[in-house]
Amino acid sequence: MIPNELNPFRPLTVALFTIFTAIFAHPGEAGHIYFSDRGASKIYRSDFHGNNVEELFDGDAIPGSNRLRGIVADPERGFVYFCDSTAGKVFRGNLETKKVDEIVGAQNFPADIAIDQKSGKIYWCEKDRDIIHRANLDGSDVENLVSTESPYFLQLDLESGKIYFGDFSAGHVFRANIADGSDVETLVSGISGRVRGVHLDLAAGMLYWANRNDGKIQRRPLDGAASEIEDLYTNLSTPHGMMLDIPARKIYWADTGTNGGGGKKIQRGDMNGSGDIETLFTGSQPWDVYIDATPDAYSDWSTRFFRKDAPPEIAGPKGDPDRDTLVNEVERALGSHPLNVEPQSVPSPSLIIADGNVFPALTFERQRGGIPSLNYKVELSTDLRLWNSGDALTIQSPPADVLNQPDRESITVQALAPLDGSSPTHFRLRLD
Repeated sequence: MIPNELNPFRPLTVALFTIFTAIFAHPGEAGHIYFSDRGASKIYRSDFHGNNVEELFDGDAIPGSNRLRGIVADPERGFVYFCDSTAGKVFRGNLETKKVDEIVGAQNFPADIAIDQKSGKIYWCEKDRDIIHRANLDGSDVENLVSTESPYFLQLDLESGKIYFGDFSAGHVFRANIADGSDVETLVSGISGRVRGVHLDLAAGMLYWANRNDGKIQRRPLDGAASEIEDLYTNLSTPHGMMLDIPARKIYWADTGTNGGGGKKIQRGDMNGSGDIETLFTGSQPWDVYIDATPDAYSDWSTRFFRKDAPPEIAGPKGDPDRDTLVNEVERALGSHPLNVEPQSVPSPSLIIADGNVFPALTFERQRGGIPSLNYKVELSTDLRLWNSGDALTIQSPPADVLNQPDRESITVQALAPLDGSSPTHFRLRLD
């Protein structure tokens, strides 16, 4: 593809532009925050503003269970996985029937848990035996993956084949090969307040964690030094489980309140630490949190990106708070942020040279896979009255990792007929 400013055929691109036709009749599926409350011995979920709280599982009704911790959801299959450190078990709860099954037993302090949905595997830390395990989703075929001292909290980087994890008391963050647990590296060492939640922003090359005893949410470049540690949120009581919503640029965490001075909340803030903390839920002793940000209902998207106190004219489908001419419903469709001007998010025309001919094309970005309830259709016209698609167009480049962002993709759609100079070509991206 030839950049317009270097294109010898640039005079032919003058007539290329983009029109948006947005029709959002489909509500999509609902998303949730899932969290464990160890003090109440319960598993809950709510919407992204902490409303509509639903009790999913009661640990007091599970034989031998009273210290629920670590949580991950697999809504597509209809399950929630969690650990019980006192009972020494890993459980799986059915979201439809509310039945809870023990899938792994005889553990010595099982802690945080993660899931690889594609490969059908769960991972968890067994703190007191110094092992990170892996098993099938039903708990069968348990493997000892990583031998390490007091593992506590973990995240999977499936793109790069790595597993990241912290330890219970020494204040370290490690990385190892996810295939066999080899090549353990120390990334961060000597954090005085103890590492709890560990999470990655791979596109930005940043590592985030909760600092339990110092009451902080912190981050550092993956390849950075101790001097580059940045305090994002301070004066917390006991931040514990943590997760990032990278597209929305939000951090969610549980504050157990164990150190006093408040806490006992599920909270969130901005990934750069710029905004005020929002409290989403207040409980007995919230311990860990997991967000399911895959659903595509507009209400979910809005509550993920906008604060609870945002007025409807700002957070509604026709709002344009960053004044970039892309209203919120279009920002949602293109996977861009409604509060940040991102010029690359605007679909752009270009020319493609092939077999001695020049073909007009349109490139746009979106979240990987698009929004399931939306139909993305590129159409072209020479007179702005009759619009063609289908046989008139071809996808020149399939969804690819050209953006170096695992949650986004770039798509180029090319006209099958070359430019002949006799009439202009107009594009529009239609969202039905």
